[in-house]
Amino acid sequence: MLRTLILAAVLSILACTLHAQEVQTDTLAGRARSTNPHGLLPFPCESCHTTASWNVVRSPMQFDHDRETSFPLEGQHKAGDCTACHSDLRFKMSRTECNQCHKDVHRGQLGQQCGTCHTSAGWKPRDPIARHAATRFPLTGKHTTTDCRSCHASQQEGEFAGVSTECVTCHVNIYQRTSNPPHVSAGLGTDCMSCHTTGSWTPAIANHGLFGFTLDGAHKSVTCTDCHIGNNYALASSTCVACHQAAYDQSSNPPHASGGFPVTCEQCHTTRPGWRPARFDHNATSFALTGAHKSIENQCNKCHESGFQNTPTDCYDCHSKDYTAAVDPPHVNAFPTTCTDCHGTSSWVPSTFDHQSSFPIYSGSHKGKWTGCMTSGDGSGCHNLPSDFKEFSCIHCHDHSQSRMDHKHDEREDYVYESHACFECHPTGKGD
Repeated sequence: MLRTLILAAVLSILACTLHAQEVQTDTLAGRARSTNPHGLLPFPCESCHTTASWNVVRSPMQFDHDRETSFPLEGQHKAGDCTACHSDLRFKMSRTECNQCHKDVHRGQLGQQCGTCHTSAGWKPRDPIARHAATRFPLTGKHTTTDCRSCHASQQEGEFAGVSTECVTCHVNIYQRTSNPPHVSAGLGTDCMSCHTTGSWTPAIANHGLFGFTLDGAHKSVTCTDCHIGNNYALASSTCVACHQAAYDQSSNPPHASGGFPVTCEQCHTTRPGWRPARFDHNATSFALTGAHKSIENQCNKCHESGFQNTPTDCYDCHSKDYTAAVDPPHVNAFPTTCTDCHGTSSWVPSTFDHQSSFPIYSGSHKGKWTGCMTSGDGSGCHNLPSDFKEFSCIHCHDHSQSRMDHKHDEREDYVYESHACFECHPTGKGD
């Protein structure tokens, strides 16, 4: 019995001792928890600290921010100090929006989605040209290399909304001081894009057609002051002669002024350089140019030696020398001066005279029996008067003695031994 009581007492004392130790341990642990600046973190202290001192932090730390948290560290976030984002040592953050750590210099004008323009690599906008293209003013040409503040100069730092997209808003000084042409005094509009591009102010691409006079041909290569002399951009006339009166007065082939040409230059000319070739349509006149005439249509003076008014259209007036010089056959006093009876405009030779219609000299028994038009001792022709081809001889070619012909025609009424009489009865040259 005694031994039983002693064993019970020992066990009781041991239990009290263990309980006291447990209470003391719990108390120390609670004190440690209450003085831990990080609170309860889900990873061991040695992930960041060493046994040398609490103030010594491992480098690199064994704590993996990307794996242990919902906010992977990228770009500049990797190089930043922990306290730059975590204001206390408990490292607890309930939100991860950029504006929780970074001041919104745009003052909410561009929304809260900073990642739309920026990345963790730096605040410099990501592909600003592409981002700007989504606005009402895409950046092109020189604008792509212009600093943002150059256009947004009147706004506060970081403010970009509400800027005018009109060119003159930024370029009014250029507009005012431009002298070729002087935009202000000439009354040119401030719609810069009607003449300029974002690539460069010059050369301008002015749509001159908007002012009632389209520039083409040689006009495209002239400077403004070539036409707008004295910087006069309020010209009232757009007619050719308003600028080209001197060219009209000096023209000599043909002479426009003395020739009485109209001053409506566009009737014959275009804006091609040099005025040539003219496109005067001679066929629209009473004398169409055909054949050989067409080859000299740009040599006006050949026909218009005396001017361009009342120019005769009769062939002989221009070709009298050709008529006089003709020897085969000789035309003077033999042929009429109505050249078109025998000739065309393609060439003088061969003529278009149709001997067959008057006498078939090229066929039948007469074919190949003559060598020329005129009569001669060898009987080479039919016409015996060079001055008159209405005269001809049948008798001198044919072996017809008058006594023989008289006997043969003694029963023919009105018979006469004479060539014209022969032709009357024998119009085709046949003996019957």
